[in-house]
Amino acid sequence: GEFKQVYRPETDQRAIFKAAVQHYNDLRDQLAALKKKIKAMYRQWGVIDVFGDSVYSARGRDKFLKQVKQRTIYLQLQRLYELMDHSTTMKQDAKDTMTALGRRYPEIKEFKKMPGIGSVGAITYDAYIQTPHRFARRNRMWKYCRTGVTDRSSDGKPLGYKRLDKAGIGELKALSHRAFMSAMKSDNEVKGFYLQSLQRTH
Repeated sequence: GEFKQVYRPETDQRAIFKAAVQHYNDLRDQLAALKKKIKAMYRQWGVIDVFGDSVYSARGRDKFLKQVKQRTIYLQLQRLYELMDHSTTMKQDAKDTMTALGRRYPEIKEFKKMPGIGSVGAITYDAYIQTPHRFARRNRMWKYCRTGVTDRSSDGKPLGYKRLDKAGIGELKALSHRAFMSAMKSDNEVKGFYLQSLQRTH
């Protein structure tokens, strides 16, 4: 089979940095799931008009809680709100930690110059990639970012259309997509390269 490259950091600092970013992403996803659960519970118990973020704010939640007639459900929603508030605080703490750890890596400032890539995106990209030198070829890095192209074949005959390989890190694919979509909104090197490639390959 294909040799799978494993990066072993020279010190634990890179591994700790990546773990901090993964922890932040986990808390972000848990918070998003909690928010979905709160809205779903409202709808299940007859409060249909739950759109936007006002349902999560301190003032807005009182308005929505008053519409819940069942005391038990009211209390369940209050507990979910407490979990949400606690998760929000923990998420911010995790963000502060990964930002502090990222200050030692000057390349993060360069990543932030990319269209659509803010502080969290630049930190995430750097934490996962660590160093491009750990990839023997560029296409292995693309595959790791889940942007490599693959096509299934049998006896050299294609079985379907070319598509993005599902192997790799979904966070990096999402970052790449966000950067690409932002780049398409203005004139820059990324947009120029894309338009040239499109003209050349159709």
